[in-house]
Amino acid sequence: MNRAPINAPIRKITIGDPQGGFAFQVGQQVRPKDGGASFKPFEITRIVRDENNYFIFKQIVYIIYAKRLDGGPEFVWNYFERQTIRVECFQPEDNVSNTN
Repeated sequence: MNRAPINAPIRKITIGDPQGGFAFQVGQQVRPKDGGASFKPFEITRIVRDENNYFIFKQIVYIIYAKRLDGGPEFVWNYFERQTIRVECFQPEDNVSNTN
């Protein structure tokens, strides 16, 4: 198995069991849980590991950033900590820059 550099951009995380867990991937379009007509869908723009949290509290936290499809600023959509998390990084040939 090839390992990505520690600061490689994250492509996808899976929470819980790799076969049946919740997966979130950069570029994935998500509709809010409430799902009403007034709630616009958004797209996951990046997933980062919170280095400050690890440095201070020794806890690994993954933060998911998203942006509404109709425009607007990027925002923190969700975060995960203290759970089994599988991380997949972009490969070097994907030509993705690390924007942390």
